[in-house]
Amino acid sequence: MSGSFAPPSAAGYQVFTSSGTWTKPANATVVYAQEWGGGGAGRGGGNTTTKGIAGSGASFKEGIFLASALPSSVAITVGTGGVGGLGASGTTGGAGTNGGNSSFGSFLTAYGGGSPTSASTGAAGASSMAASTGASTAINPDSSAATTTAVQGFYNGASSPSGASNPGGGSTYGGCSGGTGAASTTTAGGDGGSPGALTGGGGTGGTAGTPGGNGGNGADSTTGAGSGGGGGGGSPTIGGNGGNGGAPGGGGGGGGIGTTTGGSGGNGGRGEVRIWWW
Repeated sequence: MSGSFAPPSAAGYQVFTSSGTWTKPANATVVYAQEWGGGGAGRGGGNTTTKGIAGSGASFKEGIFLASALPSSVAITVGTGGVGGLGASGTTGGAGTNGGNSSFGSFLTAYGGGSPTSASTGAAGASSMAASTGASTAINPDSSAATTTAVQGFYNGASSPSGASNPGGGSTYGGCSGGTGAASTTTAGGDGGSPGALTGGGGTGGTAGTPGGNGGNGADSTTGAGSGGGGGGGSPTIGGNGGNGGAPGGGGGGGGIGTTTGGSGGNGGRGEVRIWWW
């Protein structure tokens, strides 16, 4: 059943794109829930020297429950996407915020992606067991450090790249990372990651120009996770803004470098909770 398609022949289905309450139908016997946290936001770009790093993807969780074990109503929390950091006229752009967690009551929680705490290295993707801290070192599935190339996830959100030329990481079921902003005034930003792919396929990176091109927004998805936003392009004046992450759970792109002002980071995609019952 995992992640990428709707279970067949369900008696009922409800999707939450914002927080609310799910009421258990009287005839339900089995309940299946899928959820994604909110994607992490991208950092803003700086003045000539510091590119904006992309946000990482949110985690995916699923669970099957006997309806008799659930209360008559369950509180649904849908994690908000992180807010992109502002571009700066100084060396370092502003930090973004982490994505929020999504939950099906106390029964299931999907954690939000991180916005990088460092202006030089990517953010770790959200684990299916814990929220991303937005730590300055991206983490491989084997727990080794990955400080340059974005890493693909499975249920986890994908970590984001520190290198502007590296596209964002994808995830089989979790959220995808955004692409990092351009590292010079004459280059384009990196592409965001997409579901099922290690690199590329999300929002396209912004082109260099005067001002720099904005990164493309990630695509929303009704069957799995959203893709990551593209990084902003570099510019000899104002850097391009990072693209927003697709919903659910895509990371925002980083802002590109500008000689006068860097571009702002993209927002992370919101989370989502989907529920089927029989």
